Amino acid sequence: MASEHYDVLVIGGGTAGLVAAKRAAGGRRKVAIVERDRLGGECLWTGCIPAKTLLNSASVYRTIQKAQDYGLPADNEPLNWPDVVRAKDEVVARIAREDGEKALASADVAFLRGSAAFLSQHEVLVQGGVLTADQVVVATGSRQAEPRGLPGLLEAGYITHVQAVSLPLLPRRLAVIGAGPVGVEFAQLFSRLGSRVTLLERSDQILSQEDPEIAHYLERLLREEGLSIVHGCTVQAARATRSGKVLEIRREDRDEELLVDEILLATGRAPNVEQLNLAAAGVETDQRGIKVDYYLRTSAPNIYACGDVSGEFLFSHVAEYQARLVAQNILLPGAPRMADYSVVPWATFSDPEVGHVGLTESQALAAGHSIKVERFLLANLDRALTLRQGRGLVKVIAEAHSGRILGAHIVGPGASNIIHEYVLAMRAGIPLPEIADTIHAYPTLSEAVREAAAKF
Repeated sequence: MASEHYDVLVIGGGTAGLVAAKRAAGGRRKVAIVERDRLGGECLWTGCIPAKTLLNSASVYRTIQKAQDYGLPADNEPLNWPDVVRAKDEVVARIAREDGEKALASADVAFLRGSAAFLSQHEVLVQGGVLTADQVVVATGSRQAEPRGLPGLLEAGYITHVQAVSLPLLPRRLAVIGAGPVGVEFAQLFSRLGSRVTLLERSDQILSQEDPEIAHYLERLLREEGLSIVHGCTVQAARATRSGKVLEIRREDRDEELLVDEILLATGRAPNVEQLNLAAAGVETDQRGIKVDYYLRTSAPNIYACGDVSGEFLFSHVAEYQARLVAQNILLPGAPRMADYSVVPWATFSDPEVGHVGLTESQALAAGHSIKVERFLLANLDRALTLRQGRGLVKVIAEAHSGRILGAHIVGPGASNIIHEYVLAMRAGIPLPEIADTIHAYPTLSEAVREAAAKF
């Protein structure tokens, strides 16, 4: 690769890298993006898109099985897992075209395939050639953390979400280690498609970042579906046998063994920084990833980092937000903008979904707020009943006197979409009484937001 100079060089072709590169090129900068694998990143190929597509297939399959609840004839035709994977691949391929090389070319972004390593703050080695750049953006993402201190797991074999979205066979018995969003989503997905799933969690709550009331509500629904959830356990070891894979589990003072066909690891993430030779550029890191300031600048003044590798919120929507901010700060250095994480939506795409923004009830109390908590059950919402999806809860935490929203939490159909009314209200400083006075179309799920506000 011949030496070339760019105004902006972006390392990493996932969500953050693609957005930063296109935005910078739109500002009439000479931009190149370096990607060692496939454009689109983990979210497109092995994360958000394939996982949510499979989750939808599992949800549709469950609806078919319960067709008589809708007054429809049941279809008992057996599931063919390869067909499900094939349908998922078609969705991924369609979206991939929007992030491909042609799309970059039309945005005036040069695409360079290969691994990148810094030689200095302005020099990057890519496939044997040295590239120079005025500004560099690192957006190399993160990956599933390698298991540590678990004897026998590597020898027994395990999978992560990367392999799970394209397994050749549907596992008959599956253990999922870790009950965060990834673990919960994949546990329900495989359970609904026919696997006998056991979800293993060290703490006493699934979805540890959620309000406990919401997490426990979802857990009850998952158990009703037949999902086995084991709390307060640690996996001591793993081994392979002729009958399958055995996990040795300790619960309180007793030891147990769990026999499964496959083990899915869903515990923790690690930043992709090892191959970048960041020390040569003077870029500081910690265990979370590359250290950045509120402008997303690293310890090297011309190098920025955004997305998972910067160690903040490991969400694609936050990566996209950070990338827009980085591009703006590169294009308008005289008026830099600081990142604002005060109102960040969270979503777990279980069924029903979970969405939240802001503080939990306990966090609001710990912060010294005088609060009022309002709840609304979706069992009392006409639209939820017409959809046969009356399982759900809206919980909103507000300042007791003003009605200013401190946090909102939803478990129910469409929660990942409905939560954004609260997101915008918090962003704009709109209190609950104004939401209560706003006309909402009938019958819709978003009425639940108004109903909870009206209780205030």
